[in-house]
Amino acid sequence: MNGKNLLVKKKILNGVLLNNYKYENRNRRRQSNPNNVGLAAPQVGQSVQLVVIKPVPNNKTFALINPELKKKSFGKDSMEEACLSLPGFSASIKRYKKITVEGLNANGELIRIEAKGFLARIIQHEMDHLNGVLISDY
Repeated sequence: MNGKNLLVKKKILNGVLLNNYKYENRNRRRQSNPNNVGLAAPQVGQSVQLVVIKPVPNNKTFALINPELKKKSFGKDSMEEACLSLPGFSASIKRYKKITVEGLNANGELIRIEAKGFLARIIQHEMDHLNGVLISDY
């Protein structure tokens, strides 16, 4: 990754944009369902590769910029999923049990997350949004 791209990404993250996602995520959760755990930039009309995730109510919200799936387990699990983009709709979705993802955090630093179970599912769901995929597409 060259320095210019990193600088642009840091500007996006350190500016109003990330704060807007946190605000939108918090407000959408209150309005729809307190169990919502993530939001992707395209869901709030922004064409950037950014997801904001809060895996459980008391955990800290974190951002992933330009996330890339680096590893995935062979095994998959099915689970019922809902989505803020499709109110009232849910579907049983098969997702990888374990994944490794790399991306930038809110400070523009490269991070690697090894996730399993519910966190792996959340990350995959939100990354789908970045690629224009909804749960209704499965």
